[in-house]
Amino acid sequence: MLEPHMPSLHRDLSEPREPDPTVTRQNHFILMEDLTGRLKYSCVLDLKMGTRQYGMDATLPKKKSQRKKCDRTTSRSLGVRVCGMQVWNHTTQSYVTQDKYKGREVRPEDFPGVLVSFLHDGERLLVYQIPVILTKLYTLARIIFRLKGYRFYGCILDHPSSRSKRGESLERRLDGRAAHDINHDHYPLRRSRSEDLLVGPVADRSSRRHKRGEVQIRLVDFAHTTTGQDWLPYPPPGGETEEVTSGKGYHAEVDPETGLIYARFPPHYPEQPDRGFLFGLMNLAETLERIWNEERIRRIKASRDLPSAMADQLPPLSTDGKEIFDEIFKTPEGEEDFGMIST
Repeated sequence: MLEPHMPSLHRDLSEPREPDPTVTRQNHFILMEDLTGRLKYSCVLDLKMGTRQYGMDATLPKKKSQRKKCDRTTSRSLGVRVCGMQVWNHTTQSYVTQDKYKGREVRPEDFPGVLVSFLHDGERLLVYQIPVILTKLYTLARIIFRLKGYRFYGCILDHPSSRSKRGESLERRLDGRAAHDINHDHYPLRRSRSEDLLVGPVADRSSRRHKRGEVQIRLVDFAHTTTGQDWLPYPPPGGETEEVTSGKGYHAEVDPETGLIYARFPPHYPEQPDRGFLFGLMNLAETLERIWNEERIRRIKASRDLPSAMADQLPPLSTDGKEIFDEIFKTPEGEEDFGMIST
């Protein structure tokens, strides 16, 4: 065991410090961010994005099992699959959870209901979150679309939020105002670096704040992500290689000079962005839009029998930014690509 080394209180700190000869090894660590550390009654929805889940260094059995899993779940048809969910229910004062095995049973027609259950606190549907989420999804789509050659295989789209009564302050600010009239720049904000990509540069932190209870979006799990610059064509030429096993079902040969893997299953169109991931974002956004519109119609019908319900009416949903998906998926010939290009 290595004992901590405490410097002498009388040492001249201006003198260079000699390496401690008793320290014989160094360890490198990944510092992970706790996305729910500051949240009370944290609610999290994990969505596995994309139409392909296996990495470039997958073994053939791993590739077959992952493709079968995609075909049997919403990953193939929607480009998004539920991997887990934890929601605080105000009525029962308990968490409602769903694991990845339950998520694999979700059919495409059931997917809207899963999102509704995440946005429901046991008392009401937190529909006011939807315009904020959509704005972030449209922005994220523009970012991903610019990343030519990147693939986010197996990446998770994480939606952490706080399900405390404080979240109601966001709804009060939205009451009586159309969603497209909201100036999101009014509320200054503490953010992590990853969120700066979604809502603006660091310099804007003082003018953009998280609304209390607002749903946040994070990309996590980049184990099989590629930038398009970090692999070599398979098979390796004659010569020396190193073998690397990065996990169960993953095995690759590595060029010892460059450290790059020889990709057994590289992207078929490496010059393109990850359309499978973008396909999932599009379907996620369209599902949220559908939830808003159905809730709006429901409230209109309710107000006919209960005049006091007029105060709860929803405005038409603004979808400014949605045109990015037309730019991505509509071809000049009018054909549509449903994300299979990423496989």
